[in-house]
Amino acid sequence: MTDLQVALARVEQLLGRLSEQLGIELAIDEAATREEPSCWVFFYNSRAYIETGSFSHALAGNGPIVVDKDTGALHELVTARSVDEQLEELRGAGWAGSGHPRSPQSKHEALTRL
Repeated sequence: MTDLQVALARVEQLLGRLSEQLGIELAIDEAATREEPSCWVFFYNSRAYIETGSFSHALAGNGPIVVDKDTGALHELVTARSVDEQLEELRGAGWAGSGHPRSPQSKHEALTRL
């Protein structure tokens, strides 16, 4: 069982690596974080956007990161579909740790290395 502090630390570790790769400091949008029965959903953006609210600093295509409460597994959601729809899909696939239907690619391969 993964608690919130462990989940938060894992997402922050991932965002630290992505920040280095992208050359942009990323941060969790704590106000948008959601707790679900089987997972936490962490939204993130550039630190500059979170601190200023200026859309000139906002990222695009940065889907939230889901942390499974049972296994601690990280899953990246896409931005083209609603979070609720994707969480329902994960639950329908027998998720709690069964994996995400879409394999992480490119810069997000870091998800699988945690």
